[in-house]
Amino acid sequence: MVIKKTNSLCPVCLKKIKAEVLEESEKVIIRKECPEHGIFENVYWSDKKAYERFSN
Repeated sequence: MVIKKTNSLCPVCLKKIKAEVLEESEKVIIRKECPEHGIFENVYWSDKKAYERFSN
């Protein structure tokens, strides 16, 4: 489930790209896609409940 849409940087070329923050298996993941270098996915917060507490 997508929590929010945001912007990020491509880890290869450092260009500004679109990203989504989403919930996956009680973790919060950031998924970003660079047209040149593909899709990157990282754990944004390892605990969804902690993310919710700090993001409000």
